[in-house]
Amino acid sequence: MSFFSLYALEREFTQVGLFFFLIAVASFVVRIVSGKLFDKYGPTIIIILGSLFSIVGLLLLYVAASDVMLLTAAVFYGFGFGAILPAIQTWCLNLVGEHEHEDATATFFNFFDLGIGGGSLILGLAVVATDSYQVIYIIAMLIYVVLLVIYMVHLIVKRKSVKYGGNNVQTNN
Repeated sequence: MSFFSLYALEREFTQVGLFFFLIAVASFVVRIVSGKLFDKYGPTIIIILGSLFSIVGLLLLYVAASDVMLLTAAVFYGFGFGAILPAIQTWCLNLVGEHEHEDATATFFNFFDLGIGGGSLILGLAVVATDSYQVIYIIAMLIYVVLLVIYMVHLIVKRKSVKYGGNNVQTNN
């Protein structure tokens, strides 16, 4: 989202403020539901659905030809990102003992900040190389696809560990 204002200028979108407002509202609304789903089913449903919503939002943003498509993209992206961020943070906390929560939270946000800063740098280089802000949204979609693939591999490895008697099995992850 660091480059969105420039992308909006490039594509002549006029509803930039409403775009960010809808992301915030969608993020807020989805957290009401996603927290309850996480508590009941664990992170899997949130990470998969959140990633899919984010991918749809980024795809709509990539192909948006009107402000209506732009605002629809904002809602999808807001639902996806708004669900994933707290779910992954909670998942991280569930993986460590209570005495390690502070370290886990600090590590989570350090890597989150590194991703925002490093991602902006790398995406900025992609913009320079392609002379278009539109490429950012394809790259971001690919990152979500990589997240899904890594998570699915995690689930497969975890299930094989349970099936073959692995003793390092933790619940709700």
